[in-house]
Amino acid sequence: MDDVFLFVLGIIVAVCVVPYWLKLHYGDKNNANKKNKKNNSNQDIEELNELSDLADSLNKRVLNLESILDNESPDWRKKYE
Repeated sequence: MDDVFLFVLGIIVAVCVVPYWLKLHYGDKNNANKKNKKNNSNQDIEELNELSDLADSLNKRVLNLESILDNESPDWRKKYE
């Protein structure tokens, strides 16, 4: 009798409790990941804007250096093309 009771109890736990527990456990992780992705996307956008500004400033510096080289040594482009 005790063996049958434990077997039935094990089946009930396996069928009812375990799937619900897994849903709660992994469902919370999925929700947390979605929230982190939203936060990360905002952070990523900010970082991309900063990198874009940095690239623009570096481009201006390169153009400035090229204009200086054009004035100082007009033939420098022929050497590096």
